[in-house]
Amino acid sequence: METPFTSQQTYVNEFTASDYVKTYYVAEGGVVNEEWTDFALRTLHETFTKGKTYQLEFITNIKYEVSQESNRRPNACTTFLWCGPSDSDGGPHSICSPQHGPGGVKGETLLDFGAGPTIYHLLSASEVFDKIITSDYLEQNCAELKKWLNKDPSAFDWTPIIKFVCELEGNRENYEKKAEKLRSKVKEVLRCDALKKNPFDPIVLQPADCLLTCLCLEAPCEDIKSFCTVLKNFKDLIKPGGHLVILSVLDATFYYVGDKYFSSMTTRKEELEQALKEAGYEIEKAVYTSRKDRSRMDIADYQGFYYIHARKPK
Repeated sequence: METPFTSQQTYVNEFTASDYVKTYYVAEGGVVNEEWTDFALRTLHETFTKGKTYQLEFITNIKYEVSQESNRRPNACTTFLWCGPSDSDGGPHSICSPQHGPGGVKGETLLDFGAGPTIYHLLSASEVFDKIITSDYLEQNCAELKKWLNKDPSAFDWTPIIKFVCELEGNRENYEKKAEKLRSKVKEVLRCDALKKNPFDPIVLQPADCLLTCLCLEAPCEDIKSFCTVLKNFKDLIKPGGHLVILSVLDATFYYVGDKYFSSMTTRKEELEQALKEAGYEIEKAVYTSRKDRSRMDIADYQGFYYIHARKPK
């Protein structure tokens, strides 16, 4: 059954930032706290790390890539499907060749588009970018971001996730310094609108070295055509040769925040990759994984996750 599309005005009226982080990110019982955050934090760590990588292969074609800086092993029930830019063999368990390995994404400016009320996806990037601009469509989400940046006692406590990223980096004890480093790197919190040609209108931003968007575009985009249009508009925000990093969910139709229903554009691997190519990007790497914990399907019905690292041609 087709679900009704959630308008921007409904988000303004009904989306509550504190309910969102409590629903999805609390240390015990958050809907995406373990499976999604593990996927997102590891892939982002590998994206921004300077360390070398190597492959670990497990039984039943389960494959995982980890940094030499971290000796934490992946959960044995996690299945990762890796594919290079061409995915030429068409197999569901293809893995990218070494020249398409992760790492090395760095620069002066990172533009974080549609952060929601969250900061976890910026932790690894804070090590390799001098300036981070974060943003969201909703004033209530921007307010929640500023709470954490300003150390407001009522801000959501991201400490367990910060500690996990520090563990990936090989220094779990430095989580307080990690938080301070991120705070020092975030220079602006801006309002943005994905459906505008210039999403930051009337502000005109200088192109960034990397644009990162996480769990965002399935909300404002009603279909893959509008998704592709947003990607085309993003090119004006990225330097020639710069990076686009997208992480989100696959095959979702809805999610709840508290007792409020919100729609999600349904995304699939083939459509995503075609949209990026049509928008003029070169796909460096794509990662897809299926959802294992299906106990909270009534809260959010996504079927898996994806990560795509692409580049704007020089």
